[in-house]
Amino acid sequence: MTRTKSASRLHAWCAAERGRAESIARALAVSATSGCNWRRGAARPRLILRVRLEELTGGAVAAVGWERAPRIGAPS
Repeated sequence: MTRTKSASRLHAWCAAERGRAESIARALAVSATSGCNWRRGAARPRLILRVRLEELTGGAVAAVGWERAPRIGAPS
């Protein structure tokens, strides 16, 4: 599974300091599992949560970096 830019940045931001992942999940009122899935690239947060993540991380995790580029040859 390929991470988006923001998933990779969230993973790095959380790994930089112990307790960050838990504090983000608490601040956004989501489960630790949801946060883990976002960091792994298995899921993406809703738009409102993406904006809030950008605020909480001081811009380190951009709200617009969660979209994947379409696959070449994929139906539109």
